[in-house]
Amino acid sequence: MTHLNELYLILNKSLKWNKSHLKCFALIMLVIILKQTCNLSSASKALPIKCLPQSFYRRMQRFFAGQYFDYRQISQLIFNMFSFDQVQLTLDRTNWKWGKRNIN
Repeated sequence: MTHLNELYLILNKSLKWNKSHLKCFALIMLVIILKQTCNLSSASKALPIKCLPQSFYRRMQRFFAGQYFDYRQISQLIFNMFSFDQVQLTLDRTNWKWGKRNIN
């Protein structure tokens, strides 16, 4: 639980979110690191707290559906956490489809 608390404190310095959203985001980051996957269904099974995986999976879905991400704050968080000598910007142009329809 100490990693979760440390991550929460780091996020709290940079992101201007309410406490419950920060805790949820810290927990999501932690389970993604623990499971080494971005698959939310799989990551939800690596919870360090007592909670049903399907309940946390739904909580993650609600979080991503409703949370506004200020990418300037996110980038400042990353730059403050790590010291970079050089920065290289990489863009991914993945073509997402819903059936035969392009959705990006």
